[in-house]
Amino acid sequence: MSPVILENPFDVPVSGKTTQSVHLKLAEEASRKARRELNIEEGLQDADSEEEELPDLDTTPGEFLFFSLEVEQWQ
Repeated sequence: MSPVILENPFDVPVSGKTTQSVHLKLAEEASRKARRELNIEEGLQDADSEEEELPDLDTTPGEFLFFSLEVEQWQ
């Protein structure tokens, strides 16, 4: 009788968010924010003209996600 090989339940899944994808998301958010601020400074865009603009936060959603993944790794 051949032994049954089961998958290891403790293996880290290959798919999902990676550190590199989170860094890319952070860079994209920073680029959009910098472009928006530059346009406002140059008078190309009115500050109130953007739809559903989020308030300025100390931590961007991307940074929050990155830090959450870091905490998850520490646990």
